[in-house]
Amino acid sequence: MKAHYGTFGLNRGVKSKLEAIIGGHIIPESPLLDPQFWLELNTSGGLRCDGMARSEKAGELTEAWKEAGSSLRSLGYFQIPDRMEASLCSRLLSAMSELEASGYPAAFIWMYDEPWLYLSSIWEGMASLVGGEAVLEPSVFAYSLQQPRNGDKKGGKVGSNDDYVGRNFGLPHRDYTYEESFHPNRQESTLTFWCPLTASTYNNGCLYVLPKEFDPEFETSGSMRHMRVATETPEGTTELAFNLPGVRPLIVEEGASLAWTGNLIHWGSQCASGHE
Repeated sequence: MKAHYGTFGLNRGVKSKLEAIIGGHIIPESPLLDPQFWLELNTSGGLRCDGMARSEKAGELTEAWKEAGSSLRSLGYFQIPDRMEASLCSRLLSAMSELEASGYPAAFIWMYDEPWLYLSSIWEGMASLVGGEAVLEPSVFAYSLQQPRNGDKKGGKVGSNDDYVGRNFGLPHRDYTYEESFHPNRQESTLTFWCPLTASTYNNGCLYVLPKEFDPEFETSGSMRHMRVATETPEGTTELAFNLPGVRPLIVEEGASLAWTGNLIHWGSQCASGHE
């Protein structure tokens, strides 16, 4: 039986190609495997897709990374000291728009070298916070929020005309359990990293988090409430199982990356009309 993934804003041609890859049907001569194909989609230029570029940043840690570690331990999240340059944010934004105009989700920005180079530039700092050798968990994504369409004030439901690849993940959640996020000695073992390519504000879809001090279920991996922090009801409302007054919006400039423990409650808000 063929898996059905919904349309999520993809055109049929792109959707069928991606479903074939998911199903293991990879054609060696497929243009999706050709770096030149992706370079030609990047009509604004400025990105590489040959795997030969290297980060010029040194791996030496600054005092700011130690302060980031203090924030991580007390709050469960922190702002990464090394920002992505504004010029690179702009180039990546242009490339994501070009990808979407060609029918490909913004997540395919990871076909280019530059996102990986930035990740490489902060790698030593991130590794210092997880107590040992760092390993990349094989899941990457790119969000490209759109303004509400079709008069949908709630941001759409799965399968609706307002549902698309790259929309905000608006349901509060944890990425992992406490046991999956910490070593037995209580040292952080799993971090999630996010870099906004535009300034993140109340109006265009900022990140919201629940600091660990306000989360009584932060360490209770065995509790049903630990992972079930928000539940959608048949009436279209959301039932929350955490302390709402403790929630904090994270307002940051473009390129000011954030990271948090795998078990921190968080979610992304929706982009309002008239904002980008």
